[in-house]
Amino acid sequence: MFDREADRWAIPQSRFAPQPMPSFGKVLRPVFESMQPTRESIERMRGKVDGPMPERFDTVRRWGAYTTHRDPVLGLFAGYVMPNAKDPEDGVWGNRTTDPRTGAALPDDRLKVGAASSTHCTTT
Repeated sequence: MFDREADRWAIPQSRFAPQPMPSFGKVLRPVFESMQPTRESIERMRGKVDGPMPERFDTVRRWGAYTTHRDPVLGLFAGYVMPNAKDPEDGVWGNRTTDPRTGAALPDDRLKVGAASSTHCTTT
């Protein structure tokens, strides 16, 4: 069974046509500017840093956005420089799932019924 297709069936409000990559200035930039690394990513870096962990991460090493015809939401990610990292190549990551039509944040698990669990589906 195709998990994303099952998701679209099980969650009708998630059914919208695949969208083109939205404007950087109007949709993507505000999301990237408000994004921060995930708590899990920060926790994985503890012990790999000389000194205290920063409260905020402002230096972005790389960022990206993607969408597919099977999963019409927009996935965004950003990799941040970790100040005082023992290995300067180490960093932390943030991610966000958004509606590509508006840039509004979506819960990361909102559109994953088929992949996460079959308890949401019933058969007769």
